[in-house]
Amino acid sequence: MERIYKIDDLSELEKVVKSMDEKILREELTSQYLRLVEYTNAEEWNRLVRVCEIFSIIGWGNLERVNANCCKSLNQWHTDLENKYREKRFLQGNWLKRKNGYVLFNPSYNHSSDKPNKQTIDWESYPKQIEMECAVPSLAVQRNKQKMNPIVFGGIYTYNSKIDSKMLFPILRDLRKLFDYNLKPDLYGDGIKSIAIRYITAEQGEKRTTCFERGTYYPKKEAYDCEIFIGEEFAEMSESERKEQIKHILQEILETLKEKLQKNKQKYNIDLLTRDTMCEINKWINEQQNASR
Repeated sequence: MERIYKIDDLSELEKVVKSMDEKILREELTSQYLRLVEYTNAEEWNRLVRVCEIFSIIGWGNLERVNANCCKSLNQWHTDLENKYREKRFLQGNWLKRKNGYVLFNPSYNHSSDKPNKQTIDWESYPKQIEMECAVPSLAVQRNKQKMNPIVFGGIYTYNSKIDSKMLFPILRDLRKLFDYNLKPDLYGDGIKSIAIRYITAEQGEKRTTCFERGTYYPKKEAYDCEIFIGEEFAEMSESERKEQIKHILQEILETLKEKLQKNKQKYNIDLLTRDTMCEINKWINEQQNASR
């Protein structure tokens, strides 16, 4: 295992692990994995990432497949494991970089069926540990993640807006869950990893109506970032009318993205994504209308 941890190149790693006895390798990996998911320092996190990369090469077997994520926000880092539905598993860590290395702080734990006897623990209740500075070059992030639903939502509610969070947030939350569980990202190809939709609500008295404003495609990041405006008329709509409004905006976003993908000669199957997205939204809207009759 020590040899595997020292291989940085993903192609070389794949060659090495495929030359090994899979049964013996899997047994050792599983033992390491179930220990490392409760990592206590940066070196253990980096080893966990490498184990996840190897499982993604040879298959996860009876274990639930997860992605090992690491992101930076200002002067802090955050690490976690999540399944294809974006449900967190095992330890979530926060990190600071000090003179002698990275330090883990305020970890929390999320239940996983792969460790059924351990329950979720929030950061306030998680057992305190001695801070350990670990001098690794960087915190690792998995390079061969499973594909996930690309459509994500975020945004802000403008101060003094007529649009209450209860009018919009439940719709976007339900849509996100619907897409996480029912879209088929493995079938759409490469060229898009994220369609990030950022909304902003109207200030009181602002006359603009709800619309898709702009979108920017970043080929190197395989990301499409777009903005939508939620006008005051949204507050006067029924719930079903609000859902229809969001549906039309999503359709416009995907149609605009198609033009940008074609311009950049990307082979991502945006038509299939659009059909799947509209199909799921239509079923979702129809179910509500049938339930209200």
